[in-house]
Amino acid sequence: MNRADTGFDNVIAEIVDGHVTHIMYQDEDCVLEERDFDSEMSPPDRVGAAKEATPGAYVLLGPKFNESTEWVPGQLASLGLEVPPWTKIAAVLTEDCTIFVFIQDRSGQIQAVFKQQLDDQWQVVTDLPPTEPFTTAPIYAISLDDTVHAFYGHRDSSIHELVLVDGVWHDREVPSTGGGLPKSHISAIIMDDRFFLQFADSSGSAFVLKDGKALPVGRMTEYGFREFNDAEGHGPKELKW
Repeated sequence: MNRADTGFDNVIAEIVDGHVTHIMYQDEDCVLEERDFDSEMSPPDRVGAAKEATPGAYVLLGPKFNESTEWVPGQLASLGLEVPPWTKIAAVLTEDCTIFVFIQDRSGQIQAVFKQQLDDQWQVVTDLPPTEPFTTAPIYAISLDDTVHAFYGHRDSSIHELVLVDGVWHDREVPSTGGGLPKSHISAIIMDDRFFLQFADSSGSAFVLKDGKALPVGRMTEYGFREFNDAEGHGPKELKW
């Protein structure tokens, strides 16, 4: 089940627990509500409230889903991390069950918080290197072979990644993404112990990074992604826009 299947245009979060999908969304009165889907949709359950068009960063860094299958307030406000309304958000779960959430703060820097999945205490990642994303930069995170990769759109129009290797964070440019136009729609898929990075630029041209080369695969249009006829071999078919 995916967001399109829920019937809500304003879904903020989904959690799949076995055969049950828990959906958090914002209604017309800016109230955050949660419903469960298990062959049928449950009645709405109020979670809280947020400003209209509040990004997922505000919500996901706030309420959390506890073992009693209830949404309860989180404790991230005590960390002093101010999340602007225009930030994108990316989250990833590592093999050792550590959750990382990446956002862009008001100064423009990429920031992150983390916690062990079974621990209630969130912490700010204090050793991220300086970053230079453009305002409202896309962010996407994956975990592969005990390494966390957080990709973001750099102000020089390349894609950079924050990489956690042996407990140390590094910021570096992703090869073959530099120059040209600002990047958007950054995402990745892991297959056969490697990842395929996909992105678009501000002209709508879409690419897949394969074997160190940015290969054109289609265009982003007002109707969605349109794949080129000869792009079949440029990336895995599971790679979706």
